[in-house]
Order: sequence, then structure tokens, then C-alpha cells
Amino acid sequence: MHKKVHSVFTLCVVVFSMFFNISGVWAAQLEELIFPMEEIIVIASKYPEELIDSLASVETISREEITISQAENLAEVIRNVSGLEIADYGYPGGIKTASIRGSSPEQVLIMIDGQVVNNPQSGKIDLGQIPTDIIEKIEIYRGPASALYGANALGGVINIITRGREGGSHWSGAIYGGSYNTQKYQLSYQNQNDDTQYFLTGHYYKTDGERENSQLDKISFMSKISRKLDQQTNLDLTIRYYDQQQGLPGPSDHPTPNAEQEDRDFNVNLKWQKQEEDRDINLMIWHDTNRRYYDNPGEW
Repeated sequence: MHKKVHSVFTLCVVVFSMFFNISGVWAAQLEELIFPMEEIIVIASKYPEELIDSLASVETISREEITISQAENLAEVIRNVSGLEIADYGYPGGIKTASIRGSSPEQVLIMIDGQVVNNPQSGKIDLGQIPTDIIEKIEIYRGPASALYGANALGGVINIITRGREGGSHWSGAIYGGSYNTQKYQLSYQNQNDDTQYFLTGHYYKTDGERENSQLDKISFMSKISRKLDQQTNLDLTIRYYDQQQGLPGPSDHPTPNAEQEDRDFNVNLKWQKQEEDRDINLMIWHDTNRRYYDNPGEW
């Protein structure tokens, strides 16, 4: 009897030992399977709805992805996003617009740091005039968002978050070249002093184009000063300038060899942000000036 009890006790010890050894191995394997996930963005819809009934989805494009793509403007970055289509009018300076899930370009809201940049007259914006050098992250909201952002967001929203919060002090630059005498020069500077961050970036792009009178010359500049007023409050001052001069070749069956166009945009944005436990408070004031000049000496 004692021998039998001893045998049963020994068997239990062996089983428990095997169980704990297996548990230890399983836990070690589980630790190896732990990996960081991508950032999740949650956008409130202001009214309760089931997840299965929601018509919108959000996709983000990081600064690293933008750099790897070597894209020159916003249109080139988001061209391959599912559910989004870019209309490109061909020549280098041609207008580039976005539609989401079959919407018109006027129904896609474009924002830079929360500021609406759609043209108030046409409702559109040329995505080719937004250089990638100023972009830190792109958030693409697919689906109707008019309840949140107004009539221009029936198709969706593209929100651009500008650079200027990387931290540290450094210079960066790049030079690109290609066919048709295509050239691009880019230079950026970042610095941090106590609670204040400074960011400057500028780029110059030119190309002769494939067709006659399809040349393009453009320059852009952005500066941002970010000041941390306290642990919950930030103040940002952003200045953007853009100048584009281009030839307008016209349709192939009716060319316009002398037509030229120049676009200028100047924007100043002052943003105050305060983060509280149950809410975020944002106050923004901006000034934006758009100018377009057209000339065609041989028109008459």
C-alpha cells in the first residue's frame, strides 16, 4: 500500500514538473511573439453607431514612408492608396485632384494642421502644389464625414500634419535629377532650445517637360516655431510660401506654345492647443492669400 501511494506521489511530481516546464517554454515562446503594432487613430463621429454600420476607415502614411517613396508632392504619395483616385492633367504643372470612393474632388476635404485649404471658389485644391518636404504624416479618412467637417467632406478627408516636432538639432538636404532636365534641391534645419522648437525647410524644383511649353519652375518654403507654454499647453506659429511658374502646352490638337501661368500662395497660421483630462481645446487663426496670373501673348 505504501509503495503504491509512493508511486502515485512520484507520478504527480513528474506530471507537475512537466507542466511547469512546458508552461515556462510556452511563456518564453509567447514573449518572442510580442511585437509592436502600428498607431491606431480613433475619430469620433459625434453620434453613437455600430462599428459594422460605419462607412469610414482611416489610413495613415508616416514620414518614413514618404521619404522612401521619394515623392515630390502630395498627389504622388497618395496615388496608390486603396479607394482613392488621383486625376492628373498630364503635363508637369497640371492640376492634380483626389476623389475618394467615387466622389468628386470638391467632396474631398483637404486640411493642413487642421486648417481647410480647399479653394473657397471652386472647392478643389491642386495636390501637386503641396510638397512632401513639409509633411510629417498624412491621415486619410475614407467615407462620408460631413457631420464632422461640413459639406466638402462628403467623400472623405485628407489631413496633413506638418513637420517640426522631431526634436534635437540637425541639418538635412537632398539633390535629385532626372530626364528632361528635371532637378530638385531640398534643405531642412531643425533646432530645439529649452521649450521652443524651430523648423525651416525649403525646396526648389524644375523640369523642361516632355512637350513644348510644358516647363515647370517652383519654389516652396515653410517655417514653424513651437513653444511649450506649460505641460498641457502648446503654441505653434507656421508660415508657408509657394510660388509656381509653368508653361501651358494646351491640348495636342490645339497647342498654346506661349501660354504661361504663375500661382502664389502665402499662409500664416497661429495655433493654441491645451490638453485636459477629458478634452482637448484648440484655437486657431490664420491668413491665406492665393494669387494666379495668366498670360498668353499669341491668343489674339
